[in-house]
Amino acid sequence: MPADPEPSGNNGRAASRTSSILLDLARRFPGERVRLQDPSQLLGNRSFGFLLFIFALPNTLPMIGIPGVSTLTGLPLVLIALQMMIGLPRPWLPKWLLSRSLHTNDFRRLVEKTAPWLHVIER
Repeated sequence: MPADPEPSGNNGRAASRTSSILLDLARRFPGERVRLQDPSQLLGNRSFGFLLFIFALPNTLPMIGIPGVSTLTGLPLVLIALQMMIGLPRPWLPKWLLSRSLHTNDFRRLVEKTAPWLHVIER
């Protein structure tokens, strides 16, 4: 069975999948640390989905016994969802949150483990 075609962008060319963009960023990122704003800037308006995925992911992992995780990740989820509802072209988050970072190797492992799941969601 042939692969599903990628969604078409405004210019008529096939748009890259978010999972592909993130994998490419993870494999080619030149710096030592990847800040939350780096993939967000690269994804543009698609960063709404990326940020929702990032902040929802900890709630799907078996983290029973760590109080407050859902509150810490839930507040940004609400903020992002409200921005989508009012129609902002790109998400806004406070600079202190956008400057949070992961070591490039950790980001690469995270993206490589979650990309297959993200690819299924994209389909």
